Amino acid sequence: MAESTVFNRNRSAFWLRVNENDDGSLNFFVSQDVAAVVKHHFPELEQASPTGWKQGNNNTENIWVPENRVDQVDVDEIKQWAQFAGNQCVWLKLGNQLQDHFSGSEVDYCIAGDFNFTTDGSDTIGPRSVLGEAEFQLKYHLGELTQEKKQEYCTVMSQSLLDAFDLLPLRGIGTPESPVVSPIPAQEGASKLAWAFAKHVAERKGVDFIEPRLLVQNHR
Repeated sequence: MAESTVFNRNRSAFWLRVNENDDGSLNFFVSQDVAAVVKHHFPELEQASPTGWKQGNNNTENIWVPENRVDQVDVDEIKQWAQFAGNQCVWLKLGNQLQDHFSGSEVDYCIAGDFNFTTDGSDTIGPRSVLGEAEFQLKYHLGELTQEKKQEYCTVMSQSLLDAFDLLPLRGIGTPESPVVSPIPAQEGASKLAWAFAKHVAERKGVDFIEPRLLVQNHR
């Protein structure tokens, strides 16, 4: 029996549909915003398809894998990856408040591990998500937390950043073309949690950490 599975969150740029067809073939449809990410993680799709990736409707790309080549593709692995990448994480675009400050080419991907608050099917806001609670406590109640709670929340935050790093279509780690990690904003340097987390990610992933310096202070 044919089966179609969609991976997407409301207000997220990530959208992927996997069609498992009656004839045993597979179709994959992905939003152009994250097509390069899917291609990076699963190059076997193009290798298994006699037709390759095609432009689709509504800013999508699609690819077909015939029944006699589906053994070259682990569809369960792709769906498991998409369950996290598409149904857990939030892929953000430049919103109205930010787009005027960019020319359009500086930011390729912006990934949030989750929303700060949980929502139900009708987008009714519920309690803070696990990640949202960790961020809230570390930002606003750090001095009141026990060492055990600090460690718990730091682990939640750092693991989310490490997982997001792994989703990015990065190449060349361990070579001169290796990516680098840098915290933003740069003000007050190492006293910021963002600075500490960025340095931790760089150390765990074996890439360079760049310390930014704010040369001109914006006075309002």
